[in-house]
Amino acid sequence: MTIHSTLLAAAVLAVLSTASAQAAQPLRVAAGDQIPAGLVAAPLPADESEHSPLAFAWALDPAQPLQAPGPQAAISRSYWQQVDAAELQRGLELPLSAPDAVIQLSPAPGARALPASSLQVRDPAGRSSVARSVDARQLQDAGMPVGDGSSMLRTGTTSAAGVYRLQSAQAQGRYVVQVLEPNSPLRLEVQASQTQVLAGGNVQLQARLLEDGASAAALRARRGSLGGEALLVAPDGRSWPQRLLRTTDGSLRAQVRIPAEASNT
Repeated sequence: MTIHSTLLAAAVLAVLSTASAQAAQPLRVAAGDQIPAGLVAAPLPADESEHSPLAFAWALDPAQPLQAPGPQAAISRSYWQQVDAAELQRGLELPLSAPDAVIQLSPAPGARALPASSLQVRDPAGRSSVARSVDARQLQDAGMPVGDGSSMLRTGTTSAAGVYRLQSAQAQGRYVVQVLEPNSPLRLEVQASQTQVLAGGNVQLQARLLEDGASAAALRARRGSLGGEALLVAPDGRSWPQRLLRTTDGSLRAQVRIPAEASNT
């Protein structure tokens, strides 16, 4: 969120005025507080914005202790990849670990839009395994923000685990294939060491691959297949590769530095 310089100046003056009036109670730094190492000039918004000073106050109950938010955590039972037309024409292998999976295909800019009727999904035995298919218009009418030309397929509730094959003879260009397995026993958990981080600051990430009912030996074997790189993506689309280091328990960790360059996104 970009803060207009006028608002920032007003906020700084308000803090200084309050500090002067309450000199008997100096501001104390507690564990977990964010301490900026420096200030950067954020670009002003291009649109017309408010230039008058503003005041903001949020009353807190002095009887209630302040509760710091817990660290951010995310759980994923999905994966995605970018593929070219040749892979789809000969059949893209998709490993599925549970029945009732959802497969979404979206064309990259310049690629041919593929209607759901032109896509085939076959199970490990070579049988057709599409219980339902919908096109972009149906998804958009249902409120999903998908791009034009996207298609979504759903496998049957009795489909077996194994390597499936997604194929389309009409593919031209590049596509993004996303696979969601809500019933999968496998899940990837990613946790950050803190909820917020300032530009130029650091945050530690940890990733763990877990499987319901799996033994410790089986989990170690699965974790051995995890890749060693992550991607930090900014809201404005910029991205930076991040190296992941394996720990003794098989999980992956990364010390991520947030770029100091300011952005108005």
